[in-house]
Amino acid sequence: MKKCIVFLSILCLLLCAVPVCSGAFAAAAETMAPAETEASSLSGSGEADTGEPASAETETPAPDAEETLTEAPASEPEEPATEPAAPEPAEEEKPTYGDADQDGRITVEDARTALRVALDLEKRVFPLEILDVDGDGRVTVEDARFILRRGLELDPFFLAEGPYPPPQRSKKLSVKISAPHALLYSVEADRLLFWKNIDERIAPSSLIKLLTAITALKYCKPGQRCRVGKEIGMIGPDSSECPLEIGWRPTLQDLLYGMLLPSGNDAAYCVAANVARKLSPGLNTKAAVAYFVDLMNETAKELGMLQTSVKTPDGYDAEGQYTTVRDLLALARAALENRLILKICGTPEYTCSPKWNTRVTWYSTNRFLREDDIFYDTRVFGLKGGMTDDAGCCLIAAFHGTQNTYITIVTGLDSFTERYVCSAALVSAAEPPPAGEPLTKNE
Repeated sequence: MKKCIVFLSILCLLLCAVPVCSGAFAAAAETMAPAETEASSLSGSGEADTGEPASAETETPAPDAEETLTEAPASEPEEPATEPAAPEPAEEEKPTYGDADQDGRITVEDARTALRVALDLEKRVFPLEILDVDGDGRVTVEDARFILRRGLELDPFFLAEGPYPPPQRSKKLSVKISAPHALLYSVEADRLLFWKNIDERIAPSSLIKLLTAITALKYCKPGQRCRVGKEIGMIGPDSSECPLEIGWRPTLQDLLYGMLLPSGNDAAYCVAANVARKLSPGLNTKAAVAYFVDLMNETAKELGMLQTSVKTPDGYDAEGQYTTVRDLLALARAALENRLILKICGTPEYTCSPKWNTRVTWYSTNRFLREDDIFYDTRVFGLKGGMTDDAGCCLIAAFHGTQNTYITIVTGLDSFTERYVCSAALVSAAEPPPAGEPLTKNE
């Protein structure tokens, strides 16, 4: 019994000693931890002095330094690449012709300066080409007049707001032609190479039928069936005709061929009435034609033809109807961009069936396109001729040159022959034919 009591007492003492020992061991561990940390730091510093791990740590920043050295030159070339690109907009902003004081505006004061320079009353140090508006190499009173008209906002050369900005003027070619109003334009260069009274108001004649075609195709598809009605009776006396007959059912494309090849005024009125009735059904004949003419004037403004007023769909002389050669250039450029109109205007003849069991053939009035004609020219691929009492004989022609495409416009001539002679002379002034080659085909 005594032995059991002694055994239990020893066991109790041992159980009480366990927490004390564990606390002692914990305290010993805490005291040993800093020592081990110091030992490890000392051993690490020793390794850094002697070699391998330290070299790995010192080499790791080295690539960073090298990367920064190599990246800096990589970014530096980009800055010089962008720096020269910055002045490019400044190079595009060339001084405007007529802006004498270079303040970004053309004013009456600029015209006054140009006049003083033209009269040799004032010496200027800036390039005089700024005042040489017509590009003849001299500053003249005519240049001052031109600038004055711009300052008063009277000249359409500076005012065109359509898709075709006013072309720049090159040095004017020296060519003598009988046409009172004429123009030679290089399409690729966007340059006027010759101009003569191109801002004077003139009667449009059948040249305006290009606008009729553009307006019609703006609202209707070429394959739309049309009906020939009483509108063909609205044409003027001595008008050129297809001729059409009431009741025929040609397509719009057929009518465009009839309007642009034989220059049928009856086809122009038929186009006007049918397109107008498609857009506004129920219109009577006169109201339909008037409605279409309003659409033509809207289209003219969209093309930048600001000095054009249309009264008839066929261009027949009418009070208050006018255009300019410069506006006709905008019209010709728009026609060249329309694939169907371009195809029609370059076709010498066309056959269609406007009525069952009826076939008609129409021939182009453009003698440049007819192989059996003395004026046949392989360079010509359009566009349109015209003639009225007020307009005289007129012609818009498109030529394929060796390097450029040219548009010629001549109006106000006394004979049909002259319009071909003048047009060929304008193109030959820009691209003289090879020695021994005639300007036109000779029989």
